[in-house]
Amino acid sequence: MRILHIADLHLGAKNSKLPKDKQDILKNEMMENCHHLFCEVGRRYDAVVVCGDLFHSKNVSVSIAESFFKYVQQYEKPVLYVSGNHDEKFIMPEKPNNFIVLDGQNPSYQLEECVFWAGDNLTGFDENKTNVLLLHGNIENPQDNDYVDINSYLQYNFDYIALGHIHQVKKYKKGAHIFAYSGSLFSNGFDECGDKGYLDVEIENKTLVRCEFRPLEQRRYLICEYDISGDNSNAEIEGGVRAELQKIGATKKDVIRVILKGYYEEHFSKSLTILEEKMENYFYIEFEDSSKIRLDIEKLKSETLSLKNEFISLVEEADLAQEVKEKVIKLGIEALKGEDLSV
Repeated sequence: MRILHIADLHLGAKNSKLPKDKQDILKNEMMENCHHLFCEVGRRYDAVVVCGDLFHSKNVSVSIAESFFKYVQQYEKPVLYVSGNHDEKFIMPEKPNNFIVLDGQNPSYQLEECVFWAGDNLTGFDENKTNVLLLHGNIENPQDNDYVDINSYLQYNFDYIALGHIHQVKKYKKGAHIFAYSGSLFSNGFDECGDKGYLDVEIENKTLVRCEFRPLEQRRYLICEYDISGDNSNAEIEGGVRAELQKIGATKKDVIRVILKGYYEEHFSKSLTILEEKMENYFYIEFEDSSKIRLDIEKLKSETLSLKNEFISLVEEADLAQEVKEKVIKLGIEALKGEDLSV
């Protein structure tokens, strides 16, 4: 039995920080990837399991829902589904016959020698058969509102437990039990960077012989950190960022956030606007500035008729520890120059 394990598609989700045209492109590509998954990749599998959060909210468009279920119907083989916390308020449209919802009322589905289960009702469990459990929830954090106590299921002889809810791929082994999160199928923000895809699962004679992550080719969200210390122009920063992007394997089609770090000289006037314009050949790139100005306090003290000089003098006269004075002076100068405070 070969199973394609996916979860957390969050169809209809959007990154509101991106321009509208970019959002539309990503939304259309998401549906194209669903078509590719079910109508091409899925042909190699006996079944697809979807472990919750199929849709992002109850307000998902009719066209997205109808397109998804059309692809499911074209797949023809069984698609087993358990709901997630984002699916609770979504009213399913008319579903194809091969889309099987597992819940308390319909807790199991048998395909050849394999039985797929929801966690709500395990009546009739037969450990002599191949058994696969579908769950959606957090098995690691009891404080999570969607916590699932995995130990309550380990008394049963499941041959594989397919999990959803955590958006990163995670695999576990406890005794003879193997269970795994497939991670989210798509990225929807910079908190979900890197490759996204599905788990390729194969069970033979009640033995799990394969549980491997397969990336689905698509745009990735990437974060690139670059230290600008030593750079003296926007052109130098641009060149350094391009080199760093190449080093981390970024492509022109990725969604990229560049975080500038380090220190720059007081006279240097960097411009995020210029940097973004220079790198507009990427699909989407944004800059976040965490760099700080390098201050020469002794030089500032020597300035005449200077507000910065007056501020430093007032702080040095205050009854404060020396290290506290240095920190106050640094923050004050940053504020006077309109910089973000380094606190």
